[in-house]
Amino acid sequence: MHKKIKLAIVDNQSLFRQGLALLVGGLKRVNVIMEASNGQELIEKLKSQVPDVILMDLKMPKMNGLRATYWYKIRYFYSCLFDNKAGTF
Repeated sequence: MHKKIKLAIVDNQSLFRQGLALLVGGLKRVNVIMEASNGQELIEKLKSQVPDVILMDLKMPKMNGLRATYWYKIRYFYSCLFDNKAGTF
C-alpha cells in the first residue's frame, strides 16, 4: 500500500481553490491537508503540518506565489538537505 500524497492548494480565488480540492481530493492517493488564500496564510498553516506537494497560484495578494515558494525553499527544502535525521545527506 502506498502512502497518500499530502497536498496543499494555495490560490486567492476561493471557488477555484475549493473546486480543485474537491476534484483532486477524490483521488485515492491524494489527501488535501490544507488550503490557503495567499502565501502568508500558507506560512502560518505550515507551522502545524508540511505537505508533500504544494499547488500554488503565482499572483495573490499579501504574499505572491513566487515569494512564498522562495520562503518555502529556504525554510524547508535546504534545511532537509543537511538534516542527517532526514536521511538525505
